[in-house]
Formats: sequence, structure tokens, C-alpha cells
Amino acid sequence: MREVIKHLKATIGEFVICGSLALYLHGLIDDFNHEEIDIIVDNDIKIDGYTRHTSNKFNARGWSSKYNDVYIDVYNKKLPDYDKVVVDGLIVRIKTYQALKTHYLSLDIDKMDGHERFKNKLLTRLALFK
Repeated sequence: MREVIKHLKATIGEFVICGSLALYLHGLIDDFNHEEIDIIVDNDIKIDGYTRHTSNKFNARGWSSKYNDVYIDVYNKKLPDYDKVVVDGLIVRIKTYQALKTHYLSLDIDKMDGHERFKNKLLTRLALFK
């Protein structure tokens, strides 16, 4: 993950880690998917070399790419509240516990795009905050 984070810092600059890695770093889950990372960047950032998607399972604008066999999902949104933590010797920003809680509790899973396995994963995440 260190090389992916270094790549993101060099190519994108400011970002906030969200998703399973943020949950893991907050100690809410025991493991995370090492083959993907979800990040949030400022609304207006255009990312060269990434594939643009206009909607996704969270109905947000963003980008996708792959680096070192790790899928990168980038969401263009207002940057959320974040904490700074050290990951593999690098200082990174992760979405705060409260921002994660607000996000997951606001999801309407019945109206969300995605397959059943994904929806079940979200229900498990949601249960972390209830």
C-alpha cells in the first residue's frame, strides 16, 4: 500500500482515504481489501490517466484507475473532515469516525446500485455504527 499512497500523493496531491481502509485504520474492521483503495478528492480535480465515471454505486462523480495491482476509486466531492495518521511510514488523511458514521447511516441501500454481495457488505458496515 505504501507505493500506492506515494503514487497518489505524487499524482493527485491532497486526498482523503475513505472506504474499508479508513474503517480498518479506525479499528472498526479487522482487515481491508488490499486490492483496492477509495479516496475523496476536491470537487474540481481532473485526473489525467484515470477513467471518468459519472455515476457509481454511491451516485457520485469520480475516476477509476489501477496502480501496482491496486484498484483506485476516486470520488469528486467536498473533502470530508479527516484525521491524519501514519500508514506504512507515510502521513495520510483518513475520513473521521464521525464522517464515516454519517456517510454509512445516510445510505439508502435499497435504492443503491450494485450487486447483492456489495449491498450485504454495506449492511455489515452500517451495523458498525448502530
